[in-house]
Amino acid sequence: MIRLTARAMQKLAFFYFPVYVFLMITANTFIITLFTSEYQASASILVINLTLLPFSILITDPIVRSFKELGRLFLLVRVVVLASMIGVLYYGLGYFWIDRYDSGRCRLRSC
Repeated sequence: MIRLTARAMQKLAFFYFPVYVFLMITANTFIITLFTSEYQASASILVINLTLLPFSILITDPIVRSFKELGRLFLLVRVVVLASMIGVLYYGLGYFWIDRYDSGRCRLRSC
C-alpha cells in the first residue's frame, strides 16, 4: 500500500514540480503573454494559487478507499493537508494583501 502511494506520488511529482517551478519563475511573463500588461498586478495572485499546487500530489483518496482499514490514516492526512493549506493561505494573504477597500480596487503589496 505504501509502495503504491509512493509510486503514484512520484509520477505526479515528475510532472507537477517542473510545471510549478516554471510558472513560479515566469509568472509575470506568463500573465502578460496570456492576457495583457493591464493584468500584470494579478501575477502575485497566480503565485499564491501556485503555492497550493504541490499539495495536489498527495493522492491518498483512491488508494485508501480500496483499503478499508486505512480510514483513520486517510482522515489524519486530510486534516494535516487542510491545516497546511489554511496556514499557507492565511500568511500568504496577510503578506500580499494591504488595501481591500481603497477606491473599490484591491491593491497588492508587490505592485
